[in-house]
Amino acid sequence: MQIRSNKWTLLLKRIVRGRVPHFIFLAAILPLAYQNCSKVNFANVPSAMSEAVENEPAIDIVCDPFTAADRCGGGIGLIGYIYHHPGGKDLQSYIEKGTRLKSMIQLSSLDIAPRAWTAGFPGPNGVLMDEKNEILNEYFAFDLRGNLTLPGFMPVGEYQFAIASDDGAVLDFGGSTIINNDGTHAVEWKCTETPITLIHGASHPVRLRYFQGPRVEIALQVFIRPWDQFYRGCGQNEGFEVLPREMLSH
Repeated sequence: MQIRSNKWTLLLKRIVRGRVPHFIFLAAILPLAYQNCSKVNFANVPSAMSEAVENEPAIDIVCDPFTAADRCGGGIGLIGYIYHHPGGKDLQSYIEKGTRLKSMIQLSSLDIAPRAWTAGFPGPNGVLMDEKNEILNEYFAFDLRGNLTLPGFMPVGEYQFAIASDDGAVLDFGGSTIINNDGTHAVEWKCTETPITLIHGASHPVRLRYFQGPRVEIALQVFIRPWDQFYRGCGQNEGFEVLPREMLSH
């Protein structure tokens, strides 16, 4: 935990010199020690998840582990469980047979570009470990949920979604699967084959499942473009943009 303000450095020096009683310092610093150790606000968790964990008093949240910025909180992005299943081959095996960790994950945006990743998940109590007390950086899965709405800066109309993932990913929209990119594979694109109509003020439940098999390359990106660009094909440099983070909430 980093103390960013110079005033805390000055206070610490005064403690060492005996100029400030220790109990005053402790009263000031203890709230800071826990400010980044997030707990799930069950009012912001999709009902399908809150029902599953209603008997658990609190669950730690891993926030944006693949980016430098901590942009979570306030119902931003999608939230869900993390599973570990060594040797898993598809999403069903991870979620049905894997070990569900006590921590949850929140992604403020769905833009994990292809990269090597060995660092593991930085959680409030240190890096997340698997059952063998090793850093969790392979054979894990996410089951993310939330809502998708059309922001005011995007026009009403028909859209196409796409996923680029390494390994498998499946996207559900309104209770139905619209992209199935499951399986163990390098970065692979899949796109919706029918238009999705979006209007302002409408909220659509979404579910995104993803797994990473053997280390060390990962990728999980969700894209969108107007449906009238369908003729360009499904892939990179074909008019897709990363799904704006303003579209996602939970």
